[in-house]
Amino acid sequence: MVPQRLALLTCSVVLLATVTAGPGMATVDSDTDVDDPPTKNLCSVAGDGDTERGVGVEDAQTNETLGDVVELPVSVAENGTATVHVTGPGDLEYRRQVTVTDTSGDGEIRLSLNTFAASRANWTGPAYTVGANDTVTVTRSVGDQLTAGRYDISVYANTTANGTVTDGEPTYATEMALAEPTDGRLSVAVARSNASDTLDTRQDLERARARGQLGTVTDSVATGDTVVLSLRVDGLEGVLATAQGANDTARFSGMLARTNTSLRIEGRGFCRPPPKISLNEDTIDAVIADTRNDTFHVVVNTAGAGVTPATNDRIDEGDELGVMFTIDGETRVDVEEAFEIDGPEAELLTDARATHDSDTATVRGETNLAPGSDVVVRLAADGTTLSSASATVGPERQFDATLAVGAARRTDSTTLTVLHNGTAIETISDRTVLSVPSNQSITDGTLEVPSFWHPDDIYPFNAYIHVIGPDGSVVGRSGRLHEGEFHNVTISLSISELGPSESLVVVPAEDESIDPESVSYDNAFLIDGPPAGMRVNITTVSADEASAPNETTTEPSATPSEEETSTVPSGTDTRTGTATGTETTAADGAGFGVLATLVAGLLALVAGTRRRR
Repeated sequence: MVPQRLALLTCSVVLLATVTAGPGMATVDSDTDVDDPPTKNLCSVAGDGDTERGVGVEDAQTNETLGDVVELPVSVAENGTATVHVTGPGDLEYRRQVTVTDTSGDGEIRLSLNTFAASRANWTGPAYTVGANDTVTVTRSVGDQLTAGRYDISVYANTTANGTVTDGEPTYATEMALAEPTDGRLSVAVARSNASDTLDTRQDLERARARGQLGTVTDSVATGDTVVLSLRVDGLEGVLATAQGANDTARFSGMLARTNTSLRIEGRGFCRPPPKISLNEDTIDAVIADTRNDTFHVVVNTAGAGVTPATNDRIDEGDELGVMFTIDGETRVDVEEAFEIDGPEAELLTDARATHDSDTATVRGETNLAPGSDVVVRLAADGTTLSSASATVGPERQFDATLAVGAARRTDSTTLTVLHNGTAIETISDRTVLSVPSNQSITDGTLEVPSFWHPDDIYPFNAYIHVIGPDGSVVGRSGRLHEGEFHNVTISLSISELGPSESLVVVPAEDESIDPESVSYDNAFLIDGPPAGMRVNITTVSADEASAPNETTTEPSATPSEEETSTVPSGTDTRTGTATGTETTAADGAGFGVLATLVAGLLALVAGTRRRR
């Protein structure tokens, strides 16, 4: 019965994914130089072996990296003993004779070889261990440390209590090839501030990526954001196996506490002494190990780790930072430039537009904040908040905020602010003054714009006023208007090209072109709609002409009031026809009118000053 059971228990030589030195793992005697073990025919048996002798280990070959943990499951008779020889490479530079005993009585011994510990003379911790309740002893030792190369592994069944082989023929033999570790690689991802609270497992990382909340660092990292340093380093399993800890984070931090072992974020290209921030158990939020792919994801909050100008006086915004990872004095990762550290920034884009007949306006922007971060966009006038909306930064580091703009408000100074964690990271102001009477009779073709002023920091040198017709074309234009001056403007319109009553829009322009494909207007709605400005309802016939009888009327009509001659009620946009056919409602009344006009004027700065950077 015993031979059959032993035959079933033979196992392959495989990489042990998670071997830790903890309770239940036996310690081994320190290596001691003694007489050479028998070397006759150590590699001569490469077949099925002899299970009748009560020992088994599969004769498969394994290829691993020096520094990993190799598991050698040995099957013996109940409470039996076996001797394992590890010999090589080449001319027998390294020889170890290890005696294992099935103290537990289950016929199985889980022998593990920590190739990292075996390759270091000054590294504390056993090289050979077994599972709980079994015992292992290194009974013979020749040579120094394990190196890269090919090794013979032989198992002997007949041994005495002190490991002396009584039979020169091995019961089993196999090979183990150890390769030199390769240079490590690093990739950096970024998540919102305090994201480490929800990044503890591989599933958390995969979920964050799927939701677009974990972005690749292509340029800079905003101070306070969370960085994920993904270290792909082979041959690291053995050093982690000797570290104490209940989880990956504790073991990785314990490894970094070793002498000549560190993970640092360092300044690059500094004229002054560069900052060096050592990461340890106090500054690492989590470590997520993917041992199958030799990858370790180290989660670090930049503020908590001191990787910000506010928490480290040796770091300035714009500094380039690299990463260095050293194990037992050997540099395994050295990245010259990993990322740049900058303060949170935002920039408003020019394609915001009104929706739902100007009840709301969508403001778009981009930022260096990580995906998943929250921002607030606030519209204010004279220190009073008119409207605000929150938004979440998307995978491409852009955000959309929809502001309510239904309420009327007259003001000559408005601001649009982007806030993150209560701090303004972008503010633009509009101090343009434009006042147009909302109802005018222009029987002589003259449109009155009694008040227009623009500061010199919005337009480069000059500005113009355009009058936009119902079809979106320019039906009138002012002359050149200098910056920094108040203007009382009159604009001549061709009455023959207008109907008896029209609803027109008056809007500032940055240039004198009237080509709709090239003109730049001072308002937000540059995409999917005509420009939004001040609405004016005009009549082009006199009161006498309007009251003259027609062919079917015998009595003259009463002279209509100004309100009665306005066919377009205040707040209603009758303009149609643009490049895209999208309707945009302009403000009515003196001053800025509805908040859509305020947003329009504010984002003119984006269309104006940003365009000239």
